[in-house]
Amino acid sequence: MFRLRRALAALAVLAAPLVTVTPAAADDLPAVVVDYGNDATYANMPGSGSTTVDLALSAPPAAPVTVTIDLLPNPKGTLIVPSRHTLIFTPTTWSTPQQVRLISVRDFGWVDLTAGGPGVTGATLGAYSNTGPLPPNLNHACTAKTTTTAWPGGFNTGVTVTNTGSTPITDWTVVQVVNADEKVSRAWNAEGTQYLNAVVLSPRAWNRALAPGTSAAIGFQGTGTTTQPAAGGAKCVPEPYLL
Repeated sequence: MFRLRRALAALAVLAAPLVTVTPAAADDLPAVVVDYGNDATYANMPGSGSTTVDLALSAPPAAPVTVTIDLLPNPKGTLIVPSRHTLIFTPTTWSTPQQVRLISVRDFGWVDLTAGGPGVTGATLGAYSNTGPLPPNLNHACTAKTTTTAWPGGFNTGVTVTNTGSTPITDWTVVQVVNADEKVSRAWNAEGTQYLNAVVLSPRAWNRALAPGTSAAIGFQGTGTTTQPAAGGAKCVPEPYLL
């Protein structure tokens, strides 16, 4: 009788339906929503200028998610970079737009950037750098001066960011052009990200605001066979960016 019960139990286990765990479909994930402003369908900026876009989510995520902004390959050479590499959205802040400035670094034309990551359905950011001139009343009150120390196969570049204007700057972005073979390995006092041959340095929360006449010291370390960053140096884009 005992053997018969064991056999029947084993048959019951074999006959039980298999339970399959199906991952959430992409359609069930909150989507990244891009707002270009003024009902625009892409970001448009003058060459060597910039413009802003707002990113949010279409629904609350189950847990905090990190949205990463990357640059898609562009065979035409146009280079437009974001002021922020990552954005964090939580179940309570998912609908609050987070602003990202897109900065034209080189040439004119189109680029596409992606904004996505685990836990969200990503979006494509379309950006265009046109041949129009910069507005005459552009706020140039943010400067970036660099010094580089090099050794065989590597270098350190320090950047001094200064508010040379008469009003406070609440945020800023530094873009440093580097030579083609140079790669950023780390940054200090800033978040450093490389897009092609442009290094984007975003401040930390504690050095983001600059009163008139004050400076912030940041920098990055890299590898490469050349001894100096490419000609053109660093470009500082301040916030507020007054037009």
